[in-house]
Amino acid sequence: IRMKLNVLQNNFIFSATTTCLLFFIKPCLPTDIHAIDICKEAMAIDENISYILQRPSKGQRFKINKYIKSYIGEIEKIVVILMKQKMDVPDEVRQFVAERGARFMNLTLKVDDLETSFQWDEKQLNDFKELRERSRDVWMKVNILQDGRSRIVIRVKSLNETQKLNPECSFESSETDLSSE
Repeated sequence: IRMKLNVLQNNFIFSATTTCLLFFIKPCLPTDIHAIDICKEAMAIDENISYILQRPSKGQRFKINKYIKSYIGEIEKIVVILMKQKMDVPDEVRQFVAERGARFMNLTLKVDDLETSFQWDEKQLNDFKELRERSRDVWMKVNILQDGRSRIVIRVKSLNETQKLNPECSFESSETDLSSE
């Protein structure tokens, strides 16, 4: 009897939650679907990269190629979504992606920690450097989308042939009133 009550309670909670979500999602316009996708992809990239860069360990070595392929696939999806959207990305999404982008670019600075934490073979190291280049290009494109409402200034110095990002990168934003245009 107790198990049946738990199942019934769980079903009721699930049904109530689903109904509430459908109620709130229903007013969304079809054009918001791409915006939501941009947020999801941005968060996935940010969390995956954050994980691998903040917790480098020898135990991760066997996973690194899988991670790299996954990141590059997600980055390519984000590029496609951004190209389709052009300047029609809602302001909230632009702000979200720009904030995550700043954090993401700062996380890529930790690549030295990852490179020294375990032995890379040449292919893994080249794949990871390619990942960094592709991801930096994506976030630059995301920041270009910001020009509609706000401006993000990024100063990046090329420190050497691997194009490390400077830890002194600055991110400044300013609001622009477009109502007079």
